[in-house]
Amino acid sequence: MYFHIIASGSKGNATIVVSNKTVLLIDMGITLMRLEEGLAEINLKKSDITGALFTHDHADHISGIKFISPKIMYALEGTLPSSLSHVVMLNTPFKIGDFEITPIETSHDATNPCGFLIKD
Repeated sequence: MYFHIIASGSKGNATIVVSNKTVLLIDMGITLMRLEEGLAEINLKKSDITGALFTHDHADHISGIKFISPKIMYALEGTLPSSLSHVVMLNTPFKIGDFEITPIETSHDATNPCGFLIKD
């Protein structure tokens, strides 16, 4: 497993976590062009993304959700409209491909923020 930070900061956030068969996107607060450039740096394409996890509802973390299929989006209740994502629960593991993912509580000035423990 390895990770690649495409963007981090108040202008946008996006991180990629990769295993043998699974590619996760954590947050999508950047443009589609910037995502595609970041993926190309590690020889991936947007279509390689298996799942997209969202930590909280601030624009610098979710402004690019329009570029991601709702079928692969995962977030706690209140982070995204429930029609746009799979709603996951704190401390309740779920699987995406090779990864077991557990949402954990974090402190932040957002609706229901979380972090993710990811095991491969």
